Amino acid sequence: MRAAVLVPVKSFRHAKVRLASALDPARRAALAREMAVGVLAASRPLPVYVVCDDDEVARWASEEGANVLWSPERGLNGAVDDGVTALAAAGIDRVVVAHADLPLAIDLAWPAGHDGVTLVPDRHDDGTNVACVPAKSGFRFAYGPGSFRRHGAEARLATRAASSAPILAELEPWLRVQREHTSRKSEIGKAIDYTLKRWPALTRFMTDGRICLSNNAAERALRGIAVGRHNWTFAGSDRGGERAAAMYTLIETAKLNGVDPQAWLADVLARLPDHPVRRIADLLPWCWGRAQPPVAA
Repeated sequence: MRAAVLVPVKSFRHAKVRLASALDPARRAALAREMAVGVLAASRPLPVYVVCDDDEVARWASEEGANVLWSPERGLNGAVDDGVTALAAAGIDRVVVAHADLPLAIDLAWPAGHDGVTLVPDRHDDGTNVACVPAKSGFRFAYGPGSFRRHGAEARLATRAASSAPILAELEPWLRVQREHTSRKSEIGKAIDYTLKRWPALTRFMTDGRICLSNNAAERALRGIAVGRHNWTFAGSDRGGERAAAMYTLIETAKLNGVDPQAWLADVLARLPDHPVRRIADLLPWCWGRAQPPVAA
């Protein structure tokens, strides 16, 4: 198995802009270069490829003994996609993609020794600092806020394509054959009919990595309602029941995203009157909390 490390590096001159209030451009560029040198050192003994669209970065990478992959004006996701595609064409089996600004990087070669997809989040479990993927898996990179969640879904898709797809490909025709030899009125016949009629829903998890293989999470979310319903037998009206269902959905969605429902709802309700409609997605649980500190509940 051949493995390599791919490091996307943007222009040093435009790096670390968020530190502009503390560091001048020269010091920011020096810091970015220093951290990138550390990432390259942590990548060895694997061969290292720097994907970039800046002449200064390309010269620096060559001087550091790295291979250069040129990907002009493609952005981070496009540059990484181009780099992985190029490495796959060169015969590389596994690619470790690492950001160039990992100050504590020590050994970036170890993920290459594991099967499947390996993801290493940032300290907030939000971004993806390191990703190791099979070069020909067609893994779709989607960096930016929340990338670790998106990459996790993509990793599940890759695993399901390798493990579940062959089973499903054999299961459906087998069920159809068995149905022809089974009484439609028998319990097993009813179970087969039930499965085949709902085959698109059953196999939906093969096209969306966000979908769980079971509904255990939903069942657990309903447990509190099932326990408490003895205390509230009636919702008052159909509209009351719909509103209750909406509130349950909001609360459990917040919990699934590791958000305190009370703090989130208090903050969102306080923001809504003045919040732009076009940015309503910012208030969703998985995006919440970045714009301003929450209002005390």
